[in-house]
Amino acid sequence: YLSLGLAYQMTSELDRATSNYRKALRIKQAQFGKRSPNNISALVNIASLLIEQGDIQQAQSYLQEALAIQLDSVAYIHPQTALIYTNLGNCYAQQNQNKEAILQYESALDIYNHPLVQVDDKQVADAFQNLGNTYLSSGDYEQALLQFNQSLSLHPSYDSIGVLKLLNSTGLALWYKSSTAAAINKFEQIIAQYPYEDDFLGAVFENLGSCLYDQELYKGAITFYEKALDIYDQNSSNAASQNALSKIGDCYFR
Repeated sequence: YLSLGLAYQMTSELDRATSNYRKALRIKQAQFGKRSPNNISALVNIASLLIEQGDIQQAQSYLQEALAIQLDSVAYIHPQTALIYTNLGNCYAQQNQNKEAILQYESALDIYNHPLVQVDDKQVADAFQNLGNTYLSSGDYEQALLQFNQSLSLHPSYDSIGVLKLLNSTGLALWYKSSTAAAINKFEQIIAQYPYEDDFLGAVFENLGSCLYDQELYKGAITFYEKALDIYDQNSSNAASQNALSKIGDCYFR
């Protein structure tokens, strides 16, 4: 059932994936007991799906159960412990509980950085990125940049889209701390390389437009806001379209 759940998760059939993970958990609990470490992978898989579906509080409950079993029965210095802390951090971050999220991400990184732990660089890069995003939403832009730079140094080259999304976060941190020229450079790098006309690219155009607006370069700002608007309209992103239109109107009043 775990394998079947994973297959459904890979095809974004989340309800079916959740159902199969729950069946796997019930079987393991009946076979090994509710406090068995054999249950941890099913608990974490269910929680990850619940996070995707936006059921954050229930996901948090599964993760806390998994963490309690993990700490009671498995070595603390273990990649799975770090994964649970990372997912808990994601839960807290989505609830805007940034201080608690930071503690969870830092606990994960403490484990990932232990010399006895062997993990893929992308897992560590993702943990630094999550931590950076939380500092960004907390308004601590210097710390956010430190974490983003750590993530960029580890991010595998094969994940080119992930690197570009990380550059966008880096650009936002630079812009918010008034390093506008450096932020523009990051956004221009993304535009030159990003292959899809989706809402992410629209957001990058909008970010670049806002940097130019801050520099009182209103014609340039309008150009990029209009590029963002075209993409949002293509993708029926109504709220984003309204926001871009409002910014264009604001430029014309300057």
